[in-house]
Amino acid sequence: MRLADARSALKRRRSDRSYSNAALNGFLNDARRDIESRKRWSWLRRTHRYATTAQDSTSITTFAATQGSRIATISTPGPVTLWGKRMLVSDTTVRVLNLDSAGTSLTLDAPWTASSVTAQTATVLYDEIALPLDADAALQVVLRDSTGYASRLNAAAQDDAARWDPSTSGEPYHYCVIRREPNPAPVSAPAAADSGSGSGPAQGSYKYWYSVVDKQSGAESGLSPYVEFTQPAPPLHAVTVTPPSRRDFLTRIYRSRVGGSVPYFLGDVTTYGGDFTDTITDQYLGGRGPESGTEAFMRVWPVPNSVYSIEVTCLVRGVDLADDNDRPLFPATFDNVWLDGAEMRMLGAADEQGRAGAPQQRFEAGIQAMMRQDTVEASKFIEIGGRANFDHGFDVGWPDTIVSP
Repeated sequence: MRLADARSALKRRRSDRSYSNAALNGFLNDARRDIESRKRWSWLRRTHRYATTAQDSTSITTFAATQGSRIATISTPGPVTLWGKRMLVSDTTVRVLNLDSAGTSLTLDAPWTASSVTAQTATVLYDEIALPLDADAALQVVLRDSTGYASRLNAAAQDDAARWDPSTSGEPYHYCVIRREPNPAPVSAPAAADSGSGSGPAQGSYKYWYSVVDKQSGAESGLSPYVEFTQPAPPLHAVTVTPPSRRDFLTRIYRSRVGGSVPYFLGDVTTYGGDFTDTITDQYLGGRGPESGTEAFMRVWPVPNSVYSIEVTCLVRGVDLADDNDRPLFPATFDNVWLDGAEMRMLGAADEQGRAGAPQQRFEAGIQAMMRQDTVEASKFIEIGGRANFDHGFDVGWPDTIVSP
C-alpha cells in the first residue's frame, strides 16, 4: 500500500477527528518501525557484494610522531583513503581520526605511546567494509573466487577480533561486525547551474544534495544541506551539480523528484573534486538517500592482500516513508496489520486508551501471523515421526522450529 493510500485508510478509521498528513505519516512510520523491530524478518535481508582493497605498505615511508602526541605527519599525501583508516607503524596500530586539507597532518585516535619516530614506513590496513545503513547484523558472509566458488567466512566476537594480528595478510577467512564513527557529513550545499547545453530533467523545481563516500570501504556520510534549482521552460538543458571537494572522499549526488523534497540517488562523482551532469528524468532516479552516515562495518582477517569478492547477507532497517508513493518493505498482505498499529498509536496520542484496545489486539495478533508465515523460501514442512512438522525454511542464524500439527 502506498503511503498516500495508507493515510486515506487511516483517516477513514478516525473520521471524527482531523490529522495533518505529517501526523498521519508519523503514526504510520511508528507502526512500521515497531513491526520491523519484532523479528529478524526475511524481507529485511539484503545481499551486497564488495571488492576488498589490498593493504598499502609502500606509499607512506615518512611517518613521524612524537611520544604523547595525537598528531602525526607524513611528507606527501598518502593513498586514498586515510580518513578513518587503521595503520600499522612499527608494530603499533593507530587509527586516523582526521587529516588536514593538504593530507600531511594526521590526527590519531590516541597519543603515540611508543618512542618518538621521524621516518617510519606505515602500512594502511584496508580491512573494514561498510555495511548498509542501519544494518543490525551480518547473517552470512562468503568469499567468492574467480571460478564462482564460495567459501564461508567464520564469525568472530569483538574480543576475539581485538587479538587478530594486523601484520598477517592474505585471503580473509574471519570477520567481525564493529561500529565506529561515520564519515563527516558535508556542511555546505552543492552548486547547481544550467549547463547551457544537452538535455536535462523536466521543467520544474528540484532539490540537490550530496554525500561523501569512502572509496575503499564504501562508507557513506549523511546528506549535505540542499540547493534548489528551477528548470525553466524548454529548451531543457542538463544541470551541472558541483559539490565542494573534501580530501580523501568521493561524492554521491541525490535529487528530489520534480516539486518534491525527498532525496533519491542520482549518480556518483568518480573523480576527486569533479562535478556531475544531470540529464536524468524522475523515472530513472534510484533509491532513497541516507538518513545518517554509515556506522556499522565488517572487519575481515587476515588483512586483504589483494582484491577479493565478498558477499554479505545482512539485516537492515527500513527508511521512514515520506513520499506519497513510498511503500513499506513487508508484504502487502499485511497492510491491515500496519494500519492497526498506526490506529493504535493515533488513539493513544489522543488519550483514548479505551478505544485503542481493539486495534492493539488486532495488531499483536497480526504480528504473530506474520511471524508464522515469514520464511525466506516458501515453507517446507517435513513430517517427523507422524506427530510433528519440521519447518525447513532457511533462516540463517536461528534454529529450525518444531511445529505441532
